[in-house]
Amino acid sequence: FFTGYYEYLFIPFEFFSERFYELFSGEGINLDNIASSEGYRIYLLREILGYVLSNPIYGSGHLGIWILFEDEVGSAHGQFNDVLFRTGIIGLFIYFYLLFKLMRFLKSYDFSMYIGLWGIIAYGLFHETFKLGHGAFVLAFLIGVWASAKRLNSQNLE
Repeated sequence: FFTGYYEYLFIPFEFFSERFYELFSGEGINLDNIASSEGYRIYLLREILGYVLSNPIYGSGHLGIWILFEDEVGSAHGQFNDVLFRTGIIGLFIYFYLLFKLMRFLKSYDFSMYIGLWGIIAYGLFHETFKLGHGAFVLAFLIGVWASAKRLNSQNLE
């Protein structure tokens, strides 16, 4: 009982109480502090943009952000950051185009999946969503639904 209480109630409460205290105590959000969560994300975004500006067409060629650091460890802390870093500006535009077309389809096909995709996209602002196995499955499933619906529509028109 106490283990569950500690893990599920005390640790999250302690984590968020510290963050809220920093936010409302006058310290606020410090984007220049690389040791803070938001500061580190801004630092990573600057590193990603710097790398992509030197390789705008292909990005890193699907190598992860870990190539920027000596210890070869790292995460882009955002799906769009990761796509931009790995595929460059052209790849990011293709990715946005694919998501746009998928969202247009889902809005008319199944509104609940459309809302769910918006949730995944919002979550993807801060985490890699479709890069990991379960996210890749969801994206592949949604594209499969789209492709199946297009095939059924084309067969019905004939």
